Amino acid sequence: MYRAGICSILSQLVRDERLKVSNEFMVTRPKTSDLARKLDQYGISNAMIITDEFDNNLYLASRNMSGVRVFDLSHMDPVSLLQYNDIIFTREAISKIEGLLL
Repeated sequence: MYRAGICSILSQLVRDERLKVSNEFMVTRPKTSDLARKLDQYGISNAMIITDEFDNNLYLASRNMSGVRVFDLSHMDPVSLLQYNDIIFTREAISKIEGLLL
């Protein structure tokens, strides 16, 4: 049931062009301004960023931004996927989720 729900939500996000896959959202230092600049380049203000494993720099950079949350793949849930305008996966996270769902 959980797998089917996640698959359905991800499929709808792709159809709505709200799901993005990128490595561009990784930050080398925990600066909110660095992450904000990257999000502004893509016109994103409300997003959930999903990584394959916990990234402390990305977490620290995002925690002062309203409308932006960072999750590692193990903490992703269907309800959170529906709460954000854009869902951004890292390439590694999308590879892992493909393995889990297929």
